[in-house]
Amino acid sequence: MYQMYAYSKKYNTPEIWLLYPLTDEMDSGYISFYSNKNEDIETIVRVFFVDVSNIEESLEVLKEKLILGK
Repeated sequence: MYQMYAYSKKYNTPEIWLLYPLTDEMDSGYISFYSNKNEDIETIVRVFFVDVSNIEESLEVLKEKLILGK
């Protein structure tokens, strides 16, 4: 998480995504984290859980989230 946050600052990008396989312990969907709003550029870190047993559908959901920016 911290490494991706550092990359977002280095490359001046406001949003980054981490992809992890979906497990029984993790809920489906995704999680968003926001950086300190007092910084010059706010960083949003989104964590998406890919269902590898249903990869095509899971990647379509991810694609929709990327296109919609949510």
